[in-house]
Amino acid sequence: VLIALGDTIIEMGLEDIITAGRNTIGVRHVENPQRFGVVEVENNRIVGLQEKPEHPRSNLAITGPYFFIASGELRKALNQLIDSGEKTRGEFQLTDALQIMVELGIDIYAEEIGGWFDCGTVKTLIETNRHLLEHAVPYEAFPDTVLIPPVYIGKGSSIERSIIGPNVSIGEGAVIEDSIISDSIIGNGAEISRGFLKASVFGDKSSYAGKFGKMILGDHSQGGYYGD
Repeated sequence: VLIALGDTIIEMGLEDIITAGRNTIGVRHVENPQRFGVVEVENNRIVGLQEKPEHPRSNLAITGPYFFIASGELRKALNQLIDSGEKTRGEFQLTDALQIMVELGIDIYAEEIGGWFDCGTVKTLIETNRHLLEHAVPYEAFPDTVLIPPVYIGKGSSIERSIIGPNVSIGEGAVIEDSIISDSIIGNGAEISRGFLKASVFGDKSSYAGKFGKMILGDHSQGGYYGD
């Protein structure tokens, strides 16, 4: 069983983890382990796990991916956790099921990950976007618009009378007019007019009309400034 986390990006091949033929979890040393599941290790073998602990016993954060040859034991541990009703932070946590496996004597090993980028908060998502834009592909010119690299612009997007960049990713089919946008992520089909935006994230099909701001809009959301 291979499990990847949806709110992280890793730069690595999976072949080594898969071909090693053992239960493995990707980890990395972090400065703020309270935000993550963490592991304790001895000789690279995991001996304890905690989910977002207030007082972490380690600064080795779980980044993923997870690879298990003991998929049957993982299923049993998950069922045991659910049957017990034991929750952490109001939810059943994979970390707690893995702790059950460790307590049953099942070997799970830590594999330190090199290139890892956290997307779990708006701040870290924007920081990760900056890194990914280092590999951005060339873009076309747009009418009366200044593009300040690095930027990424998806197919079918329309941009007029705007200043875009640096560090801006724009999805496919977005429409942007009369705006200044930097250090932001704009989703597919988003529409922005008269926006002066920085460190903002707009979901797919979101729309905004207004002035200066720092905005977070989810998919299909609308926002704007209608003052004087």
